[in-house]
Amino acid sequence: GSEMCIRDRTGTITIDPDDDLSLISPADTETQVLCETEPLVAIEYQFSGGATSADVAGLPNGVTFVITANQVTISGTPTDDITTQTVYNYAVSTLGGNCVNTSLQGTITVDPEAGLSLNSSAGTDAQVVCENTPIVNITYQLVDGATGAAVTGLPTGLSFSSIGDIATISGTPTDNVTTQTVYNYTVTTTGSPCSGTATGTITIDPVSYTHLTLPTT
Repeated sequence: GSEMCIRDRTGTITIDPDDDLSLISPADTETQVLCETEPLVAIEYQFSGGATSADVAGLPNGVTFVITANQVTISGTPTDDITTQTVYNYAVSTLGGNCVNTSLQGTITVDPEAGLSLNSSAGTDAQVVCENTPIVNITYQLVDGATGAAVTGLPTGLSFSSIGDIATISGTPTDNVTTQTVYNYTVTTTGSPCSGTATGTITIDPVSYTHLTLPTT
């Protein structure tokens, strides 16, 4: 008779997991809106599965990311000098896996900080005048999205107006001072998401009186 030989052959099939990526910081941190001088609330992602690291592209200048264990943390303060609202689209992508990498997108929207530029002569924002003497008008130009302004700290007798893109301080101080008095004022922009300020001083000197003693007869 004949003999039948049966041989077993064995092997392995190794299945690597796809990369996985998830947001672990609070919801909406990946779609932040902030002012250009405001620090970012940290955005955190966690990678798992086959991923061994991650990369981030599209961040604004001043904002960076670090990898710690299996977490990605995005933080910092945008430093670009912008004049209009700017949207930065960023993407976090996994690295190192043998299978499908994955990515998540987010946005960092930066609003410009409104500003005030002294438009009158240099030094007008630090005037020294005598009481009851009109000041030289102090004017500021509104920039980077400001549509108006308000002021605090002016001495009595001075007024403030904001027309178009020009803010003006004018008038005659009427406070009765007996010694040199310094008034610190602050102009604050309005009408934009991120307000800006400018400061100055108005110093009032008292009027000196000469008292004459008349001879008696």
